[in-house]
Amino acid sequence: ISSRSFETHVIPRKRKELARDVPMTRRMLTDPLGPADLLAKQERQLYDLLILPAAARIERARVLLICPDGPLHYLPFAILKDGSGKLLIEKKPIANVISATVLEEIRKRRPAEKATSSLLALGDPRFPEPGNVPGSLKLLLQGQELTPLPASRQEVKNLGSLYQPQARILIGELAQEKAVAEYGNRSSVIHIASHGILNDRFPLESGLVLSMPEQADRGQDDGFL
Repeated sequence: ISSRSFETHVIPRKRKELARDVPMTRRMLTDPLGPADLLAKQERQLYDLLILPAAARIERARVLLICPDGPLHYLPFAILKDGSGKLLIEKKPIANVISATVLEEIRKRRPAEKATSSLLALGDPRFPEPGNVPGSLKLLLQGQELTPLPASRQEVKNLGSLYQPQARILIGELAQEKAVAEYGNRSSVIHIASHGILNDRFPLESGLVLSMPEQADRGQDDGFL
């Protein structure tokens, strides 16, 4: 879609086939010992299927905005590769939105851009022991454990050095949901280095896990964003 026109391309693949291919790609990405050649082949096939038909239009665009549907909600488009092995994220900045209606609301509420960029970065959140996970989050985890992410501490520090002095870095216990609510609207960039939980059955129940209080009253900060 541009300001003057739009194009459509039919994907020659059934929904059930995408529902098979996308989870398979995600499993390959999360397996450090998996066959790299098979992953590269899958990334190329999905690029040719989803991106290549609109490649000429994308090349002229400043930003690639992706509004996925169905199984494509779970596909990290940034990792798709063209025939030369170049990642999609290396070609264009990528933004994701769940619907055109949401995009319009975001644009209405977005403040005027400032001359300088500011950063809010959260990393290495504090997770409770397995036996102390709040009941609501325990249902979403479905038996998965929240392992610590110590490397994310250095990740957000390194990123913060690029934005100083306009950077707010919150690490460990300070990486809380309420901090996003308090400082998010004042920041032009928000970076969260933590676990994400995907809910296949109810996608809008998916989210990011931040530091959790030992006790959270109903309706208060429970660490799930």
